[in-house]
Amino acid sequence: MVASNFTFTHEALQEALPRMAMATKAVHADDFYNPHRAIAPGIHVAVSCRYARDPVHLQKMENEDKLTLDEINLAQASDVIHVETPLNPTGESLNLAFFKAKAAAGTKYLGGHSDMLCCVLAVHPERAHQAWTKTLYGDRQYIGSVMGTLEAWLGIRSLRTFQLRIRQQSENALALVQWLSSEMQKTGSTYEALKDGWLQEQMPGGYGPVFSIIMKDPQHAKCLPSRLYVFQHATSLGGVESLMEWRSMSDKLCDTRLLRDLRVGNKYRIGRKIGGGSFGDVYLGTNIISGEEIAIKLESVKAKHPQLEYEARVYKSLAGGVGIPFVRWYGTECDYNAMVYDLLGPSLEDLFNFCNRKFSLKTVLLLVDQLISRVEYIHAKSFIHRDIKPDNFLMGIGKRGNQVNAIDFGLAKKYRDPKTHFHIPYRENKNLTGTARYASINTHLGVEQSRRDDMESLGYIILYFTRGSLPWQGLKAATKKQKYDRIMEKKMTTPTEVLCRGLPNEFAIYLNYCRSLRFDDKPDYSYLRKIFRDLFVREGFQYDYVFDWTVYKYQKNAEAISKAAGGNGPAGGDRIRQ
Repeated sequence: MVASNFTFTHEALQEALPRMAMATKAVHADDFYNPHRAIAPGIHVAVSCRYARDPVHLQKMENEDKLTLDEINLAQASDVIHVETPLNPTGESLNLAFFKAKAAAGTKYLGGHSDMLCCVLAVHPERAHQAWTKTLYGDRQYIGSVMGTLEAWLGIRSLRTFQLRIRQQSENALALVQWLSSEMQKTGSTYEALKDGWLQEQMPGGYGPVFSIIMKDPQHAKCLPSRLYVFQHATSLGGVESLMEWRSMSDKLCDTRLLRDLRVGNKYRIGRKIGGGSFGDVYLGTNIISGEEIAIKLESVKAKHPQLEYEARVYKSLAGGVGIPFVRWYGTECDYNAMVYDLLGPSLEDLFNFCNRKFSLKTVLLLVDQLISRVEYIHAKSFIHRDIKPDNFLMGIGKRGNQVNAIDFGLAKKYRDPKTHFHIPYRENKNLTGTARYASINTHLGVEQSRRDDMESLGYIILYFTRGSLPWQGLKAATKKQKYDRIMEKKMTTPTEVLCRGLPNEFAIYLNYCRSLRFDDKPDYSYLRKIFRDLFVREGFQYDYVFDWTVYKYQKNAEAISKAAGGNGPAGGDRIRQ
């Protein structure tokens, strides 16, 4: 079980109590230390609202004493009861199906997000002078059985919206079920709505805001959230990507003032998702103090192979280099490891697709000059990247829009001791680390990676940009290993002359040089930069940093202006120039 807080009706809780794990009671074994009946021991249970069979006429309970699990018989039928305790701290459920059937909102039980973090005890000013308040303060200081300022703030934050959420969510769920019943039949999508009978069974004497939809394919499921306008904005705590956060990415009419204020490091607000991969997702963020936009990378603390903390340490080691993002903050928030760093622009892969998957020779040479310098700097800091690919190089933004930046150092590794410069030993039988399309031949053969492998991978990127594709793309195989073997075979059997056919000689010179390096050789970065710079000058290009995507974007804008002006001939062109 992953939830610590969930909702029962009185009747359902009476039936569920005998099934609770011993861990529940063990967590509160020291409750007898608290002698004050005005305080909920361990804050087990709170009777907050009474449904009275009608969510519109929700009765808010006031001046009610907090109850322990042993006093649950004092509650009335149809009371909404919040159990505030880790029913199973190890994350395992003794009987998941049973508890799910009894919980008022099964999704909250399964998804692990709560409506209320705690209940708040406030002392009336007229009683502040009484002796028991000092004892109460002592309990807080030495035993911890009374909440402090932070817990109180969290409790108030949740309680003030609790009644509103129950009423609105109940109404919205019923409206949504009706809408789905009438509208989805027109699209041919399959669905399953939870009818009133099921809801009555789920939450006796009231309504439960629970429904499910079965879409015919994943694409329909992804499109649905941005098309639903009957949802209320999420106000409760939960995962990073709620339905409303997802909708706000595509719906400009979504009122951002009502979105959850998700933060990391106290001052960085999480916005929409802007990227992702196998090792975490990247979100647009804002520094709430300065208003500056930044990037926030999140990784679940339950990730099978967590690496964000290591990546943050690598960034720290590389700090100060040109084209290396600066990490502002790293830490853990709720169920996520978070890293806050410089916001960058699109990746070279994104721009390659934007330019119809072909770069001009000028653009390739402008990029190569910076790419070699980025890899050289990483190597100078005693690291090898081990995942050199177009997705891991991003252009900057604003004044640094022409600067290439290296990212994603989760697979990076030290190839030498930073102080003695003693090189790591040669090894074989290593698994492939990185991306097979751009991996060096030695990496495919299971040889420990070193500087030469980063440089060879960079050569494949250069050819990819210039050719439009690589010969080993699109190979079919039954398993991943078989596919990797086919890619390796194609790389090894494709002569350099064939790979670089129709291209200037410098491309073949670069690749042959990288493949000729020994395991612990230091590449001659200056030599490699020079051969491409000489080619750049020989071709008569200018170092004006006008990349293909700049020209392509200008042409697109010009076409749009021309159409808007009604001109598609010389007259239209005159209007564009004006």
